Amino acid sequence: MRGKCSLTALFWSLLPLSVVILSTAPEMNDLPSPTNVTVTMPDMFSVTWKWDYAAANCTPKYDVNVSAAGYKPIKTTKSQSSWTLKIDKLPDLNNNFLIRIQAYCNDMIRGEFTGEMPLVPGNEAVKNLSCFWQFAEYINCTWELRADAPPNVQYRLLYWNKGNNSDTLPKSTQFEDLLRSGNICQEYYTSGGMCLGCKFTYKYSLQDHKTLMFVVTDTLYSVRPYFYYTAARNIAKLKSPNITNVSEPKNQVIHVNWTALPGHRGLLFEVLVSSDTWSLLHMVNNYTNVTITIPYVDDAFRVKVRAKFSNIIANSAFWSEWSQEWIVPGKNETTTSILLFFLIPAVLLVAAVVLLVFLKRLKILICPPIPHPGKMFQNDLQHWLRGDRPVYDQPRTEEITAVTALEA
Repeated sequence: MRGKCSLTALFWSLLPLSVVILSTAPEMNDLPSPTNVTVTMPDMFSVTWKWDYAAANCTPKYDVNVSAAGYKPIKTTKSQSSWTLKIDKLPDLNNNFLIRIQAYCNDMIRGEFTGEMPLVPGNEAVKNLSCFWQFAEYINCTWELRADAPPNVQYRLLYWNKGNNSDTLPKSTQFEDLLRSGNICQEYYTSGGMCLGCKFTYKYSLQDHKTLMFVVTDTLYSVRPYFYYTAARNIAKLKSPNITNVSEPKNQVIHVNWTALPGHRGLLFEVLVSSDTWSLLHMVNNYTNVTITIPYVDDAFRVKVRAKFSNIIANSAFWSEWSQEWIVPGKNETTTSILLFFLIPAVLLVAAVVLLVFLKRLKILICPPIPHPGKMFQNDLQHWLRGDRPVYDQPRTEEITAVTALEA
């Protein structure tokens, strides 16, 4: 009995020591955290994270988690101390990336790094870069300057074009070298002496499957660049359709015909029919005509059409501009127009007859004729020239008046 008590006492006396050993043993073998985490762009269409890791007694693996504000995290498990992602897998490149790297061995012991970093350091000067592709013609880009953007800085647009199956871009460890490899846009829009947009020719087709990277920076590379990556088909914008005919309403039904991009399917159209009191919007897929029932025929109404690529062809959110309006007069206006069509010529005809009848008399009243002297004295003058004029040999007898007598 005494032996059992001594063993029990020995157990309870050694228990705290064993707890200390168990709790400190993992710490002796804990993996350190990854260090020197960097983010670089080996080319303009991919991003690489790298980190250093101290030697350990095991071959570590890494759980890597990259996220940006408002976007779903991207996760992977790697056996090497780097991770490269294509641009199309990443969220907005202008946000800071939050990266978490966990190193572990035997699924038990971990070392972790968590940090937030931008793709390119520096002060932001540009925001809200957006572009659209006027299909098969040109690309137009615009941007805004931040309130704290440095003054007297000349901004420029660089762009890179990449096919799905080729990558001929130069690779460099220096980001400025990558920027110098870009195409420089030449046709700029300015406001207050600052470049706020640019346009360049781009005549590819949708079948080329081109992807584009746009960067706005300054000529001295002193500000943080603004990135915009997209597939060309996702910013395509069609030309306005052309309405060829809108029929007169019959039983409140009209037929609308128009022309659009020739030789292309997968087009989506919006047809807007409206008056001062009502409006109807119809969606049409592929066809370039539609039959629409309108609520009233007495009102004049207007018809216009716009177009875009359907989601089967492209993910573009850009609609074309509206076509020129086709105006159809209402029933009452049509009757009035017919009456005016006959009434106006009749009024003009009556006015012309009145003017012809009274024009001569009116002319005489306004501008009376001046008598012709030759016509007035023609008979007397001819008589005088023939010598038939009277000759007075004797002086005329003076008429003596009372005044003359007084003077004598």
